Amino acid sequence: MTEPSARAVAPAGRATTTFHRVVNRFGAIDAVLHSAGPRRSATVVVYTHPREQSSLTEYPCPDLAARGIDVFAFNNRFTNSPAGTDMATIFEAFALDVGAAVQHVRALGYRHVLLLGWSAGGPVMAFYQHVAERGDAALSPHALDRFPGFRDPHGRELRLPPADGLVLRSVTIGTAASFLIRLDGAVIDEVTGATDPGLDIYRAENGWNPLTGAATYAPDFLRRVYRAQALRMNRLVDETLTRLEDIGRGRGRFADDDFLVIQRTRANPTTVDLALAARGSREAPVYPDGALDIPVSTRPVNHEYRQNGDAAGAAVHKLRSLLSYRLVRVDPDRFDPLATSPEASGIDSRTTNTSTTAALARVAVPVLVIQGTGDESNSVKIPTAEQNAASCGGPDTTLAFVQGGMHNMTPVDARFGDTRAIAADVMAGWIRARYPA
Repeated sequence: MTEPSARAVAPAGRATTTFHRVVNRFGAIDAVLHSAGPRRSATVVVYTHPREQSSLTEYPCPDLAARGIDVFAFNNRFTNSPAGTDMATIFEAFALDVGAAVQHVRALGYRHVLLLGWSAGGPVMAFYQHVAERGDAALSPHALDRFPGFRDPHGRELRLPPADGLVLRSVTIGTAASFLIRLDGAVIDEVTGATDPGLDIYRAENGWNPLTGAATYAPDFLRRVYRAQALRMNRLVDETLTRLEDIGRGRGRFADDDFLVIQRTRANPTTVDLALAARGSREAPVYPDGALDIPVSTRPVNHEYRQNGDAAGAAVHKLRSLLSYRLVRVDPDRFDPLATSPEASGIDSRTTNTSTTAALARVAVPVLVIQGTGDESNSVKIPTAEQNAASCGGPDTTLAFVQGGMHNMTPVDARFGDTRAIAADVMAGWIRARYPA
């Protein structure tokens, strides 16, 4: 391991922002340390996102620093990758970069190290902590990609340094599960893109209003759509495995891998039918006042339907990346994207290492799950937060909601006030209560 290094790049008043180049046995990453002042806090929050152009200055990094909690934000090996952050992503590889960051901040002398995951970053951080606590035993032997585990150059198990807690803000139940939830079940031919009009959620005869973008779907229609989503996911799994087997037998286009373009991946019914996922199933603190209440959705219609049939609505992956990052087995007769527990979802989390819920069930550290009631994204809603919180197996789990906060915690509209500041206050308060200076 090399000694930590840093150089100041953007001082602002008493706050400091320093650039760090991290190179150690786990990885090589670029990072920025956000600090509220010249003295480091006792606790540092480590942050990255698997799909962003850069994670170095995103919310809530400066907001937490302004509240006296340092944040170490880093870019991972897939950030600005020439192959694209999705195309060649191997989900498990993120853990090595998180490990590099954790080891680096430990060496800087921080007493407590927390992991912060947002959206698709939640599965990354939960997976990391799971592996850091349990080693390669945390990896699912049933995972589609058969990831072999973490080894050093001598073939010995490479143990990752664990963190002391998890903060999960507006996170998915897993990268593969979130992909399933937004797959367009109307697609019946992956090559031509042909669809079944009777399963298309963006047709007026099925309950969608093209003038407003909103929809009201009948329960029977939704059951058929959910089944179709599950069947399509299983077909994609089978096709990917078959094509990789052909490559292994020397019958592929390429000797090592191939590509798959998955059309129409912006079709989650909850993004347009606001009656779905409209309320929580149990009481939780709802901020700004923090009173116990049933959270109620305040989200707007998501207009991603405009992209669903375009190239922008497609996903492009190498086959091995798909198995690692996006694919999961699911029971078509039981699939329920609105489930508030993993058991009720019908998703077989054993077939992927990307499951947030499976990882959370086996971590021992405190966990904060914080969610905005105005989350308009295509894969995170109130039931998502409830399912993540219900999955936690440790003794200290907190579920909290921010009234009117959207996916990035900006307010749905002005009546909800500064939801970003409210969320930052909740996170900072939770951290201080458990990790005192």
